[in-house]
Amino acid sequence: MANAGKQALQSLAALVQGIGSFLSGLFGSIAAALGSSVFAVIAVVVLLIILFIVALFCDPSQATVQGLNETETQVATFFREKGLDDVQVAAIMGNMYGESGMHAGSEEGGGTNANGIGLCQWTNGRHTNLVNYANSVGKSWTDVGVQLDFSGIRQVAIKLVERLPHQHI
Repeated sequence: MANAGKQALQSLAALVQGIGSFLSGLFGSIAAALGSSVFAVIAVVVLLIILFIVALFCDPSQATVQGLNETETQVATFFREKGLDDVQVAAIMGNMYGESGMHAGSEEGGGTNANGIGLCQWTNGRHTNLVNYANSVGKSWTDVGVQLDFSGIRQVAIKLVERLPHQHI
């Protein structure tokens, strides 16, 4: 579990570093192409303003999540929509990888009530409650959306956002 979380954070760090390198190269190229004139300074400022406006009006929950499979994208989007940042989402997904390998239909030990099922390997009462919840909405407990909507995950996401609005896990 710790290894999966570490890998997720390393991937996130590499992404941030890559974006920083891209922006540095972009602005360096623009400045070199335009020279050190007043026009060059104005062009860079205008570009920064445009990037700021785009970032301001973009909904991060609608951003594409590149390199993730369908389940991973659904999980990441769910938690982004709840207001969690990328580090918090990576931590939750790392835990899910440790529990189930990010397989919604995962059954620990054959799926008896005492054994874990699903992304978070719910056991005992939580196992039964997940199955009952899925039945109540007419879907299988193996459905990713059902597991994300399952009351415990929803409440964890809401409480995390309320308690840690500006902090990273």
